[in-house]
Amino acid sequence: MKTVEEQYWRRGLHDAQITDIRCGSMTTNHKEKPSLYNYLRLSIDADGAIYDTNVTEITFYNYSAKWKGGSIKDFSYYIESWWLGDSLEKEKDKYSLTIHLQSIDKNEVNDQTIIIEFEHMEVKRK
Repeated sequence: MKTVEEQYWRRGLHDAQITDIRCGSMTTNHKEKPSLYNYLRLSIDADGAIYDTNVTEITFYNYSAKWKGGSIKDFSYYIESWWLGDSLEKEKDKYSLTIHLQSIDKNEVNDQTIIIEFEHMEVKRK
């Protein structure tokens, strides 16, 4: 598995769109390293992104997701949101990705900031 830093989209996903979000648990095999127990998968349409147009899917392993300090239980609100920007931080063995999103709901523009904390990441590109 490549490191998070090797897979990260350094130039940015500004104007990419989240087309689908899936999450779930995994059967944990404690003998495998890294041991994975859950995932959050974002399907991305990056064709209209300003910079990195090759990203198609981002999967976060051993994740937790927050919005305004509370856990996110329903990710359906973020489907079809536009990716405005993000920042990646590392603290010990855990990463934190802060994502700034924008959606249009009933002709009203909504800006959202979500935080995804995770241990491992896999990025699929075209």
